Amino acid sequence: MTMKFQGTLGLANSAAQSIALKYEASNTSLMETVLHEMTHIIDFKSGLYVETSDRNTDGTLDTVPALSDTQEFLDIYHTYFDRSDVWPYYRDNSSEAFAEVLSQYIMHRLFGSPYATYVPNPYTGDAYDPGNGTGYSPFAATEFYFASLFNKLFEYPRTATVVPYVTTITQKAPINGQVIYGAMPTDSTMTTAYKTIYVADPNKVYDPTGQTDVVKAGADGQKTVRITYSLDANNQLVATETVISDTAVQDQIITKGTQPTSTDTAVAITVVYQEVTDNSLADWQVKVVDNGQAGLVSTATTYILDPTTGVITPATTTTTVTPMKPMIVQYKVGVDKVTAIAYQTEYRDNPTLLKGTQVVVTPGEDGQTTQSVQSYDFIQDGANSHFTNVQYGNPVIIDAQNRMIEEGTYVAPETPDENPAEPSKPEAKPQPVVVKDTKKEILTVATPKEKTPVKEAQLPTTGDKASSFSAIVSSSILLVTGLALSKKLKKDRN
Repeated sequence: MTMKFQGTLGLANSAAQSIALKYEASNTSLMETVLHEMTHIIDFKSGLYVETSDRNTDGTLDTVPALSDTQEFLDIYHTYFDRSDVWPYYRDNSSEAFAEVLSQYIMHRLFGSPYATYVPNPYTGDAYDPGNGTGYSPFAATEFYFASLFNKLFEYPRTATVVPYVTTITQKAPINGQVIYGAMPTDSTMTTAYKTIYVADPNKVYDPTGQTDVVKAGADGQKTVRITYSLDANNQLVATETVISDTAVQDQIITKGTQPTSTDTAVAITVVYQEVTDNSLADWQVKVVDNGQAGLVSTATTYILDPTTGVITPATTTTTVTPMKPMIVQYKVGVDKVTAIAYQTEYRDNPTLLKGTQVVVTPGEDGQTTQSVQSYDFIQDGANSHFTNVQYGNPVIIDAQNRMIEEGTYVAPETPDENPAEPSKPEAKPQPVVVKDTKKEILTVATPKEKTPVKEAQLPTTGDKASSFSAIVSSSILLVTGLALSKKLKKDRN
C-alpha cells in the first residue's frame, strides 16, 4: 500500500497480483506509486508464510512476504527505520519500509529524484517530511543494501550467442559418393556478474549514511568460446572448442570507515541534602560539609563490518575514569522563639509579724513569650542553598507570677507583767525556712496565698496582762527561733 500524508494512493493485491492506483496529475508521483506497489508484488512473489516469532516487532504473528522478512533486511530495518525520527508508517511496518526504499532507490537511480527526509515533530513526537531535504533520510542511509538488491533483481547474468555478421558461402560441386556437412564456426559468450565486497578501513571515520564510502566500480567477466567443426577419418563431424577471449570479473569493492571512536563525558555532581537536629548547626544554618567531585566516564566504540552485507555493527564499552562524589549539604530547621519574662518582687506589711522579719508568701515564677514556626522555604541550590520566608506565629504569652514577701511591723512591749502567768505552749507552727534574697535573709513559711486579715482584737490591748504576757512570750519564742535558724544558715554557708 502506498500512503502519503494526504491518504492512500495505491494498493497491491497479493492474491490477484494486481495494482490499483489513484489518479495523480504528477507523472513523477504516479511513477513513485507504481514502483512502490510493484515492489509489493515482487515481495509477494517471493513467497508468503506465517510467522512463528515476531521478528519484525509489529506485535502480531501474521502472514508475511518472504523477501521483506529475511533476517538480512530486518537487520537493516531495525537499524535505520525503527527510529523515532522516521515517519511512523515506515517505522512501524517493515514491509512498507521495504517497498518504499526500493522504489525511492529506483527513482533516484533512474531519474535523479532526491531521497525523502524526516524531522521529529516537537508537538506530537512523530516525524514528518519537511519537503526541503533537511533531516534524516533512512533511504539514503540504506542505499548500499538496495543497490546490491537492485543488481540481484534486475542485473542478472545473461548468456549470449554471437553470430558473425559476415558470412562466407563456399559452393563446391557435388562429388558423387560424398556428403557435405555444414561446418560454420559458432561463437558463444558467457557473462559472469560481478559481486560486491565490503572492506573495512580502520583509518577512516565511520559514516552511518554511507555518503563517504569509497566505491571501486566492478565489471562483469566475459568468456567467448568458438566452436569449429572437422571431419574425422570416419567422415563424422568433430567439434573443437577454442577460447578466443576471456575477461576476468572485477568485483565491486566498497570501502567503509570503521575507525574506533572515544569520547569522555563529564558526570555532573549531584547534591545530597541532610537535615540535622543536634547542636552541630545553629538554627536556620546551612553548611556544605563536602564539596563533592565531578565524575568522568570514557566511552569507546569499535565498528565491525560484515564483508558480505556491508552492515556495520557498533560495539560500545563504557569505563568510569573518575567516580562522581556528591556534594553534601547539611541544614537545620529553626525551633520556636522562647523569651523569658522575669518575675518581680513585691513587699507588703504584716502587722502580726515581728518587725524585721520577712516571710515569702508567693515564691514567684518566670513567665515566657513563645512564637511558633509557622512556615519556611528551603531553597535547594547546592552550595547556595538557604532558608527564606521564615514565618513565625503570633506570640503566646504566659505571664510571670510575681514574688510576694510580707514584712513584719509588729513591735513587742518592752515592760512585761510583774507576775506573769504560766505561759501557755504555742501551737505547733511550720518552721520558717531561710531563703536567700539579694537584700536580706527572708523566712519562708507555709501560708495560704490568700492573706487572712488581722483583727485588732487579736493584738494585745492595754491593761490585758494575761493577753499581753502571752503575746510577749509567743513573739519571743518566734524571734529566738528565727535568730537561731538564721545563725545556723550563716554557719552552714561559711
